[in-house]
Amino acid sequence: MNECGAGVLPEGVGSMESAILDGPFVLQVDEIANMSAPLRERYRDAHAGPKRCLKLSMTDGIQRIYGIEYRPIKDLEVLAPAGFKIVIRNVHIKRGLLMLVPEVIEILGGVVDELEAARVRLVSEVNKPPRGKRKQGGLPLSSRATLAAWPRNVSAANGGEQGISIARTVNPSHPTGLGN
Repeated sequence: MNECGAGVLPEGVGSMESAILDGPFVLQVDEIANMSAPLRERYRDAHAGPKRCLKLSMTDGIQRIYGIEYRPIKDLEVLAPAGFKIVIRNVHIKRGLLMLVPEVIEILGGVVDELEAARVRLVSEVNKPPRGKRKQGGLPLSSRATLAAWPRNVSAANGGEQGISIARTVNPSHPTGLGN
């Protein structure tokens, strides 16, 4: 959608305090993570229910917006293919976040191959079992996962910095930030 999307969301939707988006709006879901789980478990399948809270990183081709699973949505899965499309209607926005409930979302499907390959690399890195002793000064897991997902977007200058979301530093339009 970044290459062909004309943008359907109202300008500045990510900074709206409280509003309702009537829609319908077609969005691309670039990433899903279970925010109620620790980082090592965020990208593992979790059934819809009270112990799951998904955060979705979405785009209309122009703007990046985030949504929170406010009530369980059984049709959403943590391991859904990156780049699938959804339709939202009559969705509440609170502090720039879409409050997602089953009544406002419809899954259309699809995949974006480049995003899916990055998602697979990220999930693989996060799900690797810990090995050996933890090194002082090593990159945190969130940074290693970002590096695994988007290796060609990271400059040598940023690779050694600590405590920085490398993908955001290099290219803020990429669907990152859920693992931090």
